[in-house]
Amino acid sequence: MMIRIVSLALVLLATLLGATGCASMSDVTRAHANNNGTVAVYEVDEARAWQASKEVLKAAGAEAVEEKKEEHAMYASFDPAGFEGGTVFGAWIEPVDATHVRVTAVSKRKYQLSLATRLTETGFQENLAKSIAASRGPVTTTAAKP
Repeated sequence: MMIRIVSLALVLLATLLGATGCASMSDVTRAHANNNGTVAVYEVDEARAWQASKEVLKAAGAEAVEEKKEEHAMYASFDPAGFEGGTVFGAWIEPVDATHVRVTAVSKRKYQLSLATRLTETGFQENLAKSIAASRGPVTTTAAKP
């Protein structure tokens, strides 16, 4: 009897998770294409912003960071931990001019029922500003619309 109850509970859980859907990297890129995400402009060159973005993702616990420099994009995936069911993340680092970059961050929970996100868009932008400032002094950040 106990085995039936556990089996039924597992089937219901799998059905519930399947019905809620899972976010993937294509959802992240689609959100960016639709001008979603959190955007900031930094007074820093593209190379330093790129390196700092990678450092922020790794410090947040990204299992892997995929760099697509020709697309000005960086993608990361975070494994589930605690009440957080995993996160997929994209950052677009685009030059505005020789001394400024526009950084767009898009974060999605892998599972819609997850209670938390490992790295939020705002958290990424805050940590990026700190990382850039630590490498060269104060940073000028401008909030921008997507």
